[in-house]
Amino acid sequence: KPEILIWQVSFKKAIGIMPDYVDAHWELAKVYLKTGNKAKALKHFKVVAEKDNNVERSRNALQYIEQLKY
Repeated sequence: KPEILIWQVSFKKAIGIMPDYVDAHWELAKVYLKTGNKAKALKHFKVVAEKDNNVERSRNALQYIEQLKY
């Protein structure tokens, strides 16, 4: 889907400007998950798990990390 590529580019640009922008890491991780790029999804979920102040989203990121390890 073309919109997924647009989202991917947009979130990558946002992270390039603000590397600690957790919302962009979360959304980019989900995009990578949808496109089957588990390694890149894992990388961005790890950032969310480490830096997010949103406890629920941080827990969700940890759950994704556990699932993607295998």
